Amino acid sequence: MPSHGYSSLAGIGCTLTNEQLQRLGHEPTIKHFQKLRMQRESFVQRNQHPSTTLAALAYDLATSRALQGPFGRGGKVRAELAMLPWIDIANHKSKSKLYLQYGILQDNIVLKTSPSTENANESAEADKFVNFDYGGSIEGCSNDKLLGEYGFVEEDNPNDYIDFTLRGTGVTLRRHGLLDCSNAHVLDEVKIAAKELQKSLALVGMRDDATTDEIDVQRSSLASQWRNEKIRLLDEFLT
Repeated sequence: MPSHGYSSLAGIGCTLTNEQLQRLGHEPTIKHFQKLRMQRESFVQRNQHPSTTLAALAYDLATSRALQGPFGRGGKVRAELAMLPWIDIANHKSKSKLYLQYGILQDNIVLKTSPSTENANESAEADKFVNFDYGGSIEGCSNDKLLGEYGFVEEDNPNDYIDFTLRGTGVTLRRHGLLDCSNAHVLDEVKIAAKELQKSLALVGMRDDATTDEIDVQRSSLASQWRNEKIRLLDEFLT
């Protein structure tokens, strides 16, 4: 079992302090990560014996490593969480052609490739790693989910988005300038708000205050990556 403060777990959003969360510069995401942290703290409090450190480590391992899918036991398929230690060697990659499937005949989990892929090892051969989309081939994972639950940010993530509120209406900006908003007539106002948000994210980066602590430096770097991806997304909408 990894030690407390294991680097691949230290960046998970639910472990960040309020001060570290402020480096994100986006209140909706900060509140979401605070809720994730409250869930973690609640679990640790309920399972603090024999050690709160072990309880926290168990929670971090399960939430960042367990996979949800149509798995099964005894030939019965059901939607459930499963710890699959062997798949931990696989990295995340959006739009990967590889996916997990429960093999009902042999009662096992199989890493398969989509029918559209001519070479079954195409994705693995391209990067010399086995990759699959942690969010599935349909929904995918935004950087909010990747940072909040897995502790990393994907550069140029095609599934990324950013939310904000304008005149009481929720607005979602997606990659390549796509806009989700029920009030299309407020487009000019959305552009003004997006520009202000982009500016505020850039300002947060200018006043970053990471310490010399190794974990804090790691978390500061992740926050910077997260902001840069959101700035990229906003820039696509504004240009």
